[in-house]
Amino acid sequence: MDSAFLVLHAGHPFTWKAWHPEPVLVGTVAAATAFYCVRLTSRDVDFPGWLRIGSFFTGIFFVILALASPIDVGGGQSFALHMLQHIILSTWAPPLLLLGMTAAILRPLLDLPGVLSLLRPITHPFVGAPLFIANMWFWHIPPIYDIAVADGVVHYAMHLSFLISGLLFWWTLAAPIKDLHSLSTGWRLFYIFITGFPMMALAFALIATPNAIYDYYATQPRLWGMSPETDQQIGGALMGTLGELTMIIPFTMLFVRLMSDEEQQEQFNGPIGSGGASPDSNHPNDRGKVGDRPELSP
Repeated sequence: MDSAFLVLHAGHPFTWKAWHPEPVLVGTVAAATAFYCVRLTSRDVDFPGWLRIGSFFTGIFFVILALASPIDVGGGQSFALHMLQHIILSTWAPPLLLLGMTAAILRPLLDLPGVLSLLRPITHPFVGAPLFIANMWFWHIPPIYDIAVADGVVHYAMHLSFLISGLLFWWTLAAPIKDLHSLSTGWRLFYIFITGFPMMALAFALIATPNAIYDYYATQPRLWGMSPETDQQIGGALMGTLGELTMIIPFTMLFVRLMSDEEQQEQFNGPIGSGGASPDSNHPNDRGKVGDRPELSP
């Protein structure tokens, strides 16, 4: 087993028992979990609900799964497993972590000098989404990818960039702080729709390329007898299917919400020809008063 593999994956052979909690990961996860638990018990934080709490800890589990499980070890020998690792870090863990947060929980971090000033531009949809897409494409350029999987420091930087860019991308949809770039339901649907095309293009390129484009895996032991070409195609298929299927969940939820909002608006407006009056409006002077209409949630 070559030195690059030993550096990247701590010398663990690939087996389903190859869990390897590294000190940096354990310390980071412990610090994030401790912060979250302390904030939950603070007097200035309302109980966020078990669904949010469960979401946060599921996100933590996915981070551990990606970086300390046999998936990480297998990623040193299989492009497909490495793609699964990237999907977990960029597409599964970030939205769950953000959905577990509220503005009150994040308040101590937001009050730090410069934090809010930094968050405001980088979480903007016109910044977060392009960064997410550019980051994914950048790391899959063959020469850059080969350097990343062969150099421990660059490899860790790659994984960190997937997690951070994922948080920036999903911020617009999860909206842990409502006053920070909160989009309407319709714009969130468009956001998911339009950002899916570049990711599908990358997945299709990996599937359609007949030859293996990453030299690193040509020198690694083959898992389950897969050729580098088949391994690469499976990796592209995982990116395309799991990544897009994940996007379908929020898209469906937002679409149902949009339809519900429109139905409520139609019920409020009343039948055609009523002058825009609410069905419950009895006074003729109340009919058609725009200023009396309740503001629908976005």
